[in-house]
Amino acid sequence: MPEIIAQGSLIGAVPEAVSIEVSNADLGEGIFRRLREDIMRYAEGGTLPIARTTYSVVDKLYKKDVSEDVARTMQNFEPLPDGSVPVLVGENSYKRQTDYLGFRAVRVTT
Repeated sequence: MPEIIAQGSLIGAVPEAVSIEVSNADLGEGIFRRLREDIMRYAEGGTLPIARTTYSVVDKLYKKDVSEDVARTMQNFEPLPDGSVPVLVGENSYKRQTDYLGFRAVRVTT
């Protein structure tokens, strides 16, 4: 792994990266194989065998761009008033040590 990546976050360090969130309920035998197959299929422009919702991160979700009320009540993957979707927001997110709350994404496919 290149040292630039090992030092911290992929975000801002590489031109393209994939981040996947999997609920504990979905963990189990074969999950990593299926995820790898899905990523390869997606990268090659193929379709997924079953419906999945895909989001593309377009920017950081800056504190200055979100009202205090919205920041307090927003939930991961629940659309914001502007239609964008917050990702990686919450109690253990970036909000304590940065000028952003998480990431702003758009829904790509279902």
